[in-house]
Amino acid sequence: MVAALDRRSEPRQQIASGFDSAVSVAVMAYALLLFIPLSLALRYVFDAPAGWVFLTGAAAIAVLADWLRRATDQLAERAGSTIGGLLNISFGNTAELILALFVLSRAHPRIVQAQITGSIIGTTLLFLGISALVGGLGRVRQTFSQASAGLLSTLLFVVVVGASRKI
Repeated sequence: MVAALDRRSEPRQQIASGFDSAVSVAVMAYALLLFIPLSLALRYVFDAPAGWVFLTGAAAIAVLADWLRRATDQLAERAGSTIGGLLNISFGNTAELILALFVLSRAHPRIVQAQITGSIIGTTLLFLGISALVGGLGRVRQTFSQASAGLLSTLLFVVVVGASRKI
């Protein structure tokens, strides 16, 4: 009888521990939002060293980017797969776009150019590596569509050449 009661309480304990971890993640997400006013206060009120302002500002941007990602995911769930994919693509690099606009306003187009090129090349290499890894699992030899591979390599070449032009 006691064993039967213990087995019935196990799912409740699992639900409670899952709830506790979800609450702690939510509390931590809200606590990380404190980096936003902290970075502003360090810059404008306390005139702190640039390194501290940068670190708190970077943490604030990371928190805001995560909030934007979660909001986009929630919109994508309600809007359907086609609209959701479009939303994820549109808002996926919003933080980079905002940073690029601030840097452009300071008249540093080469930095923006390097940022965009690095982002494109980094993302391309990341997904190429993941694709090769996942595609190779359980296969002796991988095959690729010659037309798709040619198109993507041509697009990468055009991006690199276009980004390397002097402004």
